[in-house]
Amino acid sequence: RQYELSNVASDTVISINPPYLGATASGATYAVMPVQGYPKGLVDQVREWVNSYGPKMAALGTTGNYDILPLNKGGTGAADVAGARAALQVGPRRNLIFNPLFNVNQRRYGGEATTSANQYVYDRWRVVVSGQTAGGQANKNGFTIVVPAGGLEQVVEGSFISGGDYTLSWSGATAATINGSAVANGAQVTLTAGANVTIRFSGGYMFYPKLEMGSIATGYEDRSYGEELILCQRYYEKSYPFDAKPGTISGVASPNASNGMTFSCSGTGTRAMGRTKFSVEKRAVPSVRYWDQAGNPSSFSAGNFDGTIQTNGFTGDSFRTVQASSSYIWGHCARNAGDTFFCHWEASAEL
Repeated sequence: RQYELSNVASDTVISINPPYLGATASGATYAVMPVQGYPKGLVDQVREWVNSYGPKMAALGTTGNYDILPLNKGGTGAADVAGARAALQVGPRRNLIFNPLFNVNQRRYGGEATTSANQYVYDRWRVVVSGQTAGGQANKNGFTIVVPAGGLEQVVEGSFISGGDYTLSWSGATAATINGSAVANGAQVTLTAGANVTIRFSGGYMFYPKLEMGSIATGYEDRSYGEELILCQRYYEKSYPFDAKPGTISGVASPNASNGMTFSCSGTGTRAMGRTKFSVEKRAVPSVRYWDQAGNPSSFSAGNFDGTIQTNGFTGDSFRTVQASSSYIWGHCARNAGDTFFCHWEASAEL
């Protein structure tokens, strides 16, 4: 039999429960053994624990039933970092929109009204309707764009689209479409592998646009200006200095200092030849425009080998030309032995 020691009245008197063969007993022999816990103390501790942690445990629900907590329970769905990245659809360089800060501006667009439909303004971005503007206000390391009503859009090259679910997100208040279908901020669309994707924003204002693979809109990520410029130069590049608008003389120094193309003629009857390698290979053979140092279109500046200019507006050789491949731009012109020609150019392989 086992009895609970219910009271120690003195050094010689104890009370047990239930009574031992009667209400009292004297001279009986007992073996005392420890019992784990005491009911009242245990109840008090459990009550304190329930009061402190019960609501929190109830809120967690069944999360304690998993060795690896799944995404829908607030976990990562994986036991290691690589698996968590894959499950959460996060990782570096996820944004498929180039120049999302609008700070790469090789054309030196200044917010003026466009003069043609689908005119490119900031690198990779074009204003859909002629006569509209896409002005910007400085915002951290980029710009917030006042989006024209007719649309500001970017065409994402199909080679960057693997197919499947993609998510479009942005900051600001504007409306968006992908390939002509309305898309809410943070919503998903299904895209076809290898097909170009046209993203258009219309009206309001917008900054930090992001198109990423997967069904989750992750936080905005920055790329460096240099990295962004390289991405944009796959589609557009100019020989002018950064501060010079193509077709103008603003900021133009000697072509040797400003990366204009130089043609040198070695002797009488020979052609002056010049070639420049693009900073970034173009996605396709680009269209080319060129100007002399005074901004005259389709003209050369004739000068000396040291870069000084004798005359601008040279068009005297009907065989003069400037052409390009996806990797190089080159040209030639014929005049007199020792003559040198210069020109500035832009090459566009925009979609």
